[in-house]
Amino acid sequence: HYLVIGRYRALEEAEKVCTRHAALQTKVRMVLHDGTLLYQVTAGPFDRPAANELEAKLDKAGQKTRVALLCADGVTPALCHADAPPKLALTPSEN
Repeated sequence: HYLVIGRYRALEEAEKVCTRHAALQTKVRMVLHDGTLLYQVTAGPFDRPAANELEAKLDKAGQKTRVALLCADGVTPALCHADAPPKLALTPSEN
């Protein structure tokens, strides 16, 4: 399970969020959403209980996140079989 911390139009904003949460092993990945290139910040992988706990802590601190079951690429929702079409994880809001 991964925490999807957010999606951002500007790489600089995504990098700031990534740096702010570096202790969570965050990464910035490019994703295409409705024809728009966005920069998605994800943290993980975590087991489900740890992901839920971190989500609650970040939410309490004002950072809205979403727990997502993603493939190892941190973008594609599971099931990540070779024959499954790639899909994007959705976040609560896009910044």
